[in-house]
Amino acid sequence: VLFRIGPWCHGEARNGGHPDWLVQRAKQKGFRLRQNNSQYMSSVERWYKQVSIQLDGLWWVQGGPIFAVQVDNEMSDWKYLLALRDLAAASGMNPPVYTKTGWPSPSEGYPNNYPMLPYFGGYMDQFWSNDMHEDP
Repeated sequence: VLFRIGPWCHGEARNGGHPDWLVQRAKQKGFRLRQNNSQYMSSVERWYKQVSIQLDGLWWVQGGPIFAVQVDNEMSDWKYLLALRDLAAASGMNPPVYTKTGWPSPSEGYPNNYPMLPYFGGYMDQFWSNDMHEDP
């Protein structure tokens, strides 16, 4: 299993998966979501700790099915992704592999030895389109 822990899960989901209260708090207190700032990351830390508790016993090293963890989704800020990975590990999530979406291209300074595996996926259909013609 490649487990997607977020905090941002999918651009097509409401608020990308962020709860409404967090979106409101960010607006009220003036901080940005999906950035390595203390206000946002403290909420992510609470989330990751709860997820880690629920996943105990399901990790590959414990004989479970979870082999990889993806933090965030479709993010070019590789420093932010590393901060999320470190936070996940500190919260008790230690899969053999951490992953990142293979797109968009990483921001400037991306190291050759980046410790997260980029992967790519695809869709069988164009779910985002109302066009009902057959795809080639």
